[in-house]
Amino acid sequence: MKPKEIYRTWSKSRAPRLPRPAYRHGFPVHLVLCTHDRRPIFAELPALATFVFERQSRLSETLALCLMPDHVHWLIEAVEAPATAVKALKVATFHEAERLGIHHRLWQRSYFDRVVWSRDALVPEVRYILANPVRAGLVAESSEWPYGMCRAGYDGG
Repeated sequence: MKPKEIYRTWSKSRAPRLPRPAYRHGFPVHLVLCTHDRRPIFAELPALATFVFERQSRLSETLALCLMPDHVHWLIEAVEAPATAVKALKVATFHEAERLGIHHRLWQRSYFDRVVWSRDALVPEVRYILANPVRAGLVAESSEWPYGMCRAGYDGG
């Protein structure tokens, strides 16, 4: 049985994260992290948004990234424990917020993930991630959004 059949992700009743063995098959993972109470913290604090975007876009495992006012879409290379990468992001954001004088909760406790089961699905996944600001009505073209990026070759261009 293929991994895709074992770890179906389309059920509305599934947990926000897949079981740990789902990550062992070497496929990229699309992570979505929301801010606490969906507060638009990155619109309110551009310095924090810039810090998070620059930090995450420099990481070698980042394939695509889109930082929205109240959530983050992050496509990463296959890793065995995405929770470790998410924890590192949340801890770094917390420390930068403290440095900026922000002392309230920033992130929701959990996050959502989705394994991109085939290389053919990568380009549509990246396009979906980069089009978030357009769908939200924040910009007319995804290239206008300052907090979106992808590694060369992953956007189909």
